[in-house]
Amino acid sequence: MMPSVEPNNLPLRDIHLPGSSLWWPPAPGWWLLLLLGIIIVLVCLFLLKKRKANKLSAIFIAEGELQRIQQQFATEQDRILLIRELSELIRRLSISQFARVDTAALTGEAWLQFLDKLMDDMPFSQGVGRALVDAPYQQHPEFDSQALLKLVEIWIERVSKHKDDS
Repeated sequence: MMPSVEPNNLPLRDIHLPGSSLWWPPAPGWWLLLLLGIIIVLVCLFLLKKRKANKLSAIFIAEGELQRIQQQFATEQDRILLIRELSELIRRLSISQFARVDTAALTGEAWLQFLDKLMDDMPFSQGVGRALVDAPYQQHPEFDSQALLKLVEIWIERVSKHKDDS
């Protein structure tokens, strides 16, 4: 027979409930992770704002450069220089506003078709804008210089509006 055991004499301990598992306050590692996330978001916002400012400043510079080209042409009437400078201006602006791989390597008809994408009709590939491709190789190019200057001005405006939409 078993000896009788008294419950008060048993070597038992009280039941200990686990501590509260509240999620607040978080451990120090979570604070560091939150701080790192905030820093990353702020850096990304800064870079996006800087990129937008650079694109806007490129348009502003292009508008000023176009005015300089117009004034120079008004005094010198050099059509070959006009074509060369307008072509460089449009190329630089398109590279700064659109992906370099989409614009830098384009030449000839492909370049004119790219420029026409922002226009209502096709003034580059079927209008006065053809002079950008044809005139540099002619000794005495014939084209409507005022219409070409106006076309480039409109194209620059369209680029600025196109970038504001996206």
